[in-house]
Amino acid sequence: MGTISIDELAHAIQEDIQILKDIYNIHFVRASRLKLFATDEFGAPVNVMRPAGGQVNYMNTSHYRPACLDYKL
Repeated sequence: MGTISIDELAHAIQEDIQILKDIYNIHFVRASRLKLFATDEFGAPVNVMRPAGGQVNYMNTSHYRPACLDYKL
C-alpha cells in the first residue's frame, strides 16, 4: 500500500470490513491488530514524540476483550 491520508485509510478499512461481512460472511475475528507508520505525503518517516517524551516509531492498535467478558460467570 502506498502513502495515503488518514481519512482515506479509515474509508478503506471500513469498506474492507463491510466486504468481509457481506461477501465472506465473517462475523468474528481474533488477535486483530493495526500497525501504522507516520509519514509525510511522500512516504518519508515523520518524527512523532510522546507527550511524556521519547519518540514513537509506529502506532500499534489492538482490540482486546477477554473471553470472560462474553459470559456471565
